[in-house]
Amino acid sequence: MKKTILWSILAFMSFIVYGCGSGDFFTGTTISGVASKGPITGASVAIFAVTTSGHRGISLATAQTQADGKFSANIGSYTGAIFATMSGSSASYTDETSNATTPLGTTKLRAATVITAGGSYNLAITPFTELACQLSYNPNTATFTNITANNTQVSTSFLLPNIITTLPANILKTASAVTNPDTINYSLALAAFSELIYNSGSPITIAAGVSQLSTAITNNNGNVSTVWSPAVSSLASNTNIQAGLTNVPVNIAFSSPTYSAIISQPITITAKVTKFDGTPVASGTTVTFTASSGSLGTLTATDVNGNATVVLTPSAIGTTTVNATATVSGVTVSTKTAASVTVVKNPNDPGSVTLSSSASSAVVGQTMTLTANVGVVGGGPSNVTPGSPPAVGTPVTFTIVHGTGTLGTPTTTDANGNATVTLTSATAGNITLSASAGTSPVVTSNPITVAFTPNPAAPATVTVSASSTSSPADGVTPITFTITVKNYAGTALLNVPLAIGNSGVGTLGTAPATTGNTGSAQITLTSSTAGPATVTASATASGVTATGTAQVNFTAFTRPTTAIVKVLTSGTLASGTKIGSIQADVTYTTTKGLTPTSAVASGLGTASGILFEQNLNYAVGDVRLGLASTAGITTGEFATVTFTIPASGTTLPVSGDFAITGASVTDTNGATLAGTISVISTVTFQ
Repeated sequence: MKKTILWSILAFMSFIVYGCGSGDFFTGTTISGVASKGPITGASVAIFAVTTSGHRGISLATAQTQADGKFSANIGSYTGAIFATMSGSSASYTDETSNATTPLGTTKLRAATVITAGGSYNLAITPFTELACQLSYNPNTATFTNITANNTQVSTSFLLPNIITTLPANILKTASAVTNPDTINYSLALAAFSELIYNSGSPITIAAGVSQLSTAITNNNGNVSTVWSPAVSSLASNTNIQAGLTNVPVNIAFSSPTYSAIISQPITITAKVTKFDGTPVASGTTVTFTASSGSLGTLTATDVNGNATVVLTPSAIGTTTVNATATVSGVTVSTKTAASVTVVKNPNDPGSVTLSSSASSAVVGQTMTLTANVGVVGGGPSNVTPGSPPAVGTPVTFTIVHGTGTLGTPTTTDANGNATVTLTSATAGNITLSASAGTSPVVTSNPITVAFTPNPAAPATVTVSASSTSSPADGVTPITFTITVKNYAGTALLNVPLAIGNSGVGTLGTAPATTGNTGSAQITLTSSTAGPATVTASATASGVTATGTAQVNFTAFTRPTTAIVKVLTSGTLASGTKIGSIQADVTYTTTKGLTPTSAVASGLGTASGILFEQNLNYAVGDVRLGLASTAGITTGEFATVTFTIPASGTTLPVSGDFAITGASVTDTNGATLAGTISVISTVTFQ
């Protein structure tokens, strides 16, 4: 029971102790480090928390350095500031200048940093981290302040990468080859530190050397001082480090972190490649550039100042990033911060397009004018006024977004920034349009919509109707076509020009020129050949043409040789009244070659005891008939006249070519019978 209570008290005390740091303590954070002034072997490393007041807190972990100076420690998941000390009377390192194994003795080196979250961290412990700790530590108050800022100051002052997170490598010529420029840079600085403490001819302690570096920072306002430069320069003759490392590139940086460029206009990007001592790499060193967008021209190798250039031609508005790398003796260094190129439009390029129309609507067939007003982006070195006209002759593209219409050839911009184009449409409806100018990117106007309304004077329909769909191919019997032209509202259009044609058999009559005052016109078609025919009529007005068709057929036909004309009397006779005599002249056309060949009494109207007389050649185009009876004659057919039709060469006769003239009808007493007449009953062609 007592043991249980004792362990509970100890656990509670542990909780109190670990809770006194600047952060929380759990498990999981690993510190991987290197102690180096040349790799330090056999040294003890102790890591402490730094309280929120800046004082040294609890011990978090301890470790031993290996032959290569490396160590590892787990500090749980502590977050906050830490500092580490490295010491050991039995520890030693191989000095880069003397190449001698040197005891560490009473020398202690420290490093301080901030752990922001659980995970894995690098921690270098070197004379440079000791220098940063001295800048951070106030011996009067025994507190640490500005840890991160002082680490950065030392890194910058001696042209080093991050002195805490970069782990220096072993660059002695007996060690493996090193190719990482950051570790080379750091290790060369440590070798230069060795040169510093040996330069006087009588070696000084590490602590004295750190003191000289502190003085260099103070006197030089953070730059490499005259105290440091001789030590760096003497590395060139150091035969104990790997050959050529002092000439490899360890830093490459752009002459400016930011550039401004105009799209499509070349801009020169410059990167400087330097060695550990800040001097340029050898002239002619190849530098490779890459860009996130745009095109890179032919690059130059480094000049005597270590500068290499490349020409970038931007291709997109926005930010383009450029990086550079250089390789010497197997060591490749890259820019740690990319150059940022802000790409903008040319201030004289189109920046706005406003589209307008001469009218919101027009009649189909009419023309309206579209105007695009272009304004420039503005700004730039010359402080161009935004929206002012671009250069005269700037091309503008007009586009039909929706609808059907025809655009003319657009003009380029004038002195006021206006470009125009004509718009017509053969159909009614709405048309949506836009205009654009410039490139990369193209600037497009807001769309506008115009309307084309039907033209009341333009033909919308042409109707061709036939009097018959079929007719004999006799060369005589016509089919009559009626052509009617109407507008979109169905109103007949007067005096509209017509074009009429026929495909197929037959011959058209004289074609009418227009629809005349009635809005319609007629034309005939006859044929002596059997087969189909299609009559097409087109009407054109106000720039619009409409067309209609009708199809008919001509059937096979045999030419008749005889025309038989039957004559009768018609009317109502009074009761008990009969016809005593009939006289009538049958007249016929004289232009179709008809020849009267016979005339006989016929039909129900005749009776016994009649006297029939005929004079076939009574007169030109006239056959006289006479009929008399004492017994009386009833009404009805009384005569048949036969004519011969020529076999060819003349137009065939029609029923209308025959008529009755000079007719008289009397009763048996010789009195004229009123209301009784003679007419042609039928005309038959055989």
